[in-house]
Amino acid sequence: MILRYNILMRIAFLAHSFPYPAEKDGHTLILYHLLKELSQRHKITLFCFGDKNDRINIKCLTEFGVCVRIIERPKRSLFLYYLSKISRKMAWFQYRLFTNEMVKEVETIDNCPDFDLVCVHSPFVSAYLQYFKHKPVVFTYIDALSSWYQQFASVTANPLKKVHYLFEGHKASHLERELSKKMFDTIVVSEIDKKIISCLSPEAPISVIPNGVDLDYYRPSLTPPDPNVIIFTGTMDYPPNARAVLDFYNEVWPLLIKERPELRWLIVGKNPTLDVFELQSKDENIKVTGYVKDIRPCLWRSAVYVSPLSLGTGFKNKIIEAMACGKAIVASPTSLSGLTAEHGKHLLIANTPQEYREHIIALLAKPDRRQKLEIAARKLAELFSWSQTARQYEEVFTRVLSRHHDSKK
Repeated sequence: MILRYNILMRIAFLAHSFPYPAEKDGHTLILYHLLKELSQRHKITLFCFGDKNDRINIKCLTEFGVCVRIIERPKRSLFLYYLSKISRKMAWFQYRLFTNEMVKEVETIDNCPDFDLVCVHSPFVSAYLQYFKHKPVVFTYIDALSSWYQQFASVTANPLKKVHYLFEGHKASHLERELSKKMFDTIVVSEIDKKIISCLSPEAPISVIPNGVDLDYYRPSLTPPDPNVIIFTGTMDYPPNARAVLDFYNEVWPLLIKERPELRWLIVGKNPTLDVFELQSKDENIKVTGYVKDIRPCLWRSAVYVSPLSLGTGFKNKIIEAMACGKAIVASPTSLSGLTAEHGKHLLIANTPQEYREHIIALLAKPDRRQKLEIAARKLAELFSWSQTARQYEEVFTRVLSRHHDSKK
């Protein structure tokens, strides 16, 4: 039987969070745009955790034709978790969203003839995979979670956090090793994440589908940028972002400000940690904005986008958004996971403080060179639309349905 992705599919999505606002985290950003795109051609039902604020925003999805079932998010204590026997059986990243109410929903989905396929979107709801006995399931990892926890454990100075990250990393490795091979298909956002999981589970079917970007929303500005402004964006209580900013301030910023005293640095993103927030009191040329409703004016104002990430996995949405806005970018190799960007063509890659200084100063001083990178960055971003991402998901879903049908013959 040959199935084509233009046929109507009835898909149930299981997610850890109501995906609005989309910028809550990387998982919700992907899910929001997937639901928006897929609902144009398929019947979509979302089962997720949420609260009263999410119920207020439910029209943000139902207006697309998506049916939504929100389960109350449980309140769990990490301290009590480690005192219980549950910690021996289930990772904290699974247990904190594990409820009997959602188990009943999952069992209903599995036995309901109104669904053709299930997409379990995120490892944070992976504990429910065991309850699907009949429906074909696609499991979306997004990132290799085991690597994420191992990286955090390697850099944290807090001994309790280090033990917790190591424990969670061990549980995540077990998940990636044992569960992946049992799935009809699994999805990650970059080849690096696929390689990590494949090393643990060589026989696992894994598809790589990079994230997209809203190319109409994130677009270049007709107004020239300020040649004395650079920018970093991201959720600022997320450890890799906070660490990147503090490292840049300590190692690169002194080199830049020595050469260009008029240079200003925008740090844009919600929930800045105290260490990050206090940078603006140490240097009046640094501005920590906190949450901004629309990040585009900050991007458009800036001449160079910097991303000195040293930690993290997966596809960096903020990089592709900056590219779509036509920004010249100086970034670390870690920032570019999932992208086929070339050094010198689409952006500049830096590995040391001296390289960051050299690249940033050169781009600020040479508008023509900066403009070439801006044009090339936008052209590369145009290959990563959300419609293209949704089509690739459809292709995976179609293959899974075909294999499921053949297995029942």
